[in-house]
Amino acid sequence: MCPEMSGSRQLFNSVCCMSKDEVSPTYPLGEKKHVMQANTEVTMTAKVMSVGDLKTAKTGTKYRILHIADETGSLDLKLWNNDAETKCGLSEGHTILAQNLKVSVYHNIRSVIKSFKTTITKVDEVCNATLSPEQTSSRSAIECSIKAVKEFSFYNSCPTCNKKVISHDDNKCFGKCDSCNSYYNKSMLGSTCRLALQSEHDESLLAFGQQALQICAVTNVTEVKDNMEEVMQTIFSTRYRLAVNRRNNQTIISDVTTLDV
Repeated sequence: MCPEMSGSRQLFNSVCCMSKDEVSPTYPLGEKKHVMQANTEVTMTAKVMSVGDLKTAKTGTKYRILHIADETGSLDLKLWNNDAETKCGLSEGHTILAQNLKVSVYHNIRSVIKSFKTTITKVDEVCNATLSPEQTSSRSAIECSIKAVKEFSFYNSCPTCNKKVISHDDNKCFGKCDSCNSYYNKSMLGSTCRLALQSEHDESLLAFGQQALQICAVTNVTEVKDNMEEVMQTIFSTRYRLAVNRRNNQTIISDVTTLDV
C-alpha cells in the first residue's frame, strides 16, 4: 500500500472508530448546523436558552427538550428517560460543555440528543448567546382553525423514537432506525401519520406523529383510518392553540391544545 493511501486509511479509522473516552470535534454551533450529518457526534459549548416541559412519547418514554445557543446559532437538545426528569441539573442561563452529542436530522431540521456516550458539564465560561428576532419569532404559539387538509399520509414508525422509518428492507426481519440508531424487529414497527394543513390565516402547517393524532383528537392511527369522516369533521370544527417552529421555510407543529369554541 502506498504511503498516501495508508495515511488516508488511518484518518478514516480515527474518525469512525472513536472510543468512548475520545471527544468529537468542536465547532461554532452556527457552522456545525450546516455540516453535521445524522448519527454523527459533535461537541459544543453553549448556553441553555430555555428548558421545555417533561413530556411522554407515544412509547411511554419520558423526554424533554432544551434549546441551546452560542454566539453563532441555536439548536434543540433532547434528553430522554432519567435525564429528562432531572434535566441533567441544568437551568436556563447555564453554560455547558456537551461532549459527544448525537446528531438527529428529522425533516431537514437538525437537533442533538444526549446518548450514553455524552457528558454534559456546567462551565464558568461566559457565553453571550442571544436569540435573534428571527430565531425568537421562529418559536411561537398561534391560535387558529383549520381551513384545509392538503395531505393526510400514513407511514411505519420506529418503536423507540416513533419517527418515520425511512429505509426498511421488507425482505429482512430486523432493521435500524435512521433517527435514533436503535435496532427493531419488523413486527414491532408502529404506524403514525403526517398532516399538511392550511390555517384560517392561509399559513401552511405540518404535523407529525403525536401532534398529528392530537389534531385529529384520537390516540392511534387505527382510529383515524376507521373514522376518517368524523376525524375530518373534528379538524374543521375545532379551534387550536399550536406551538410551532418555523425553520427551513416550514412551520412544524410541536404542541397542540384544543380551545373551546
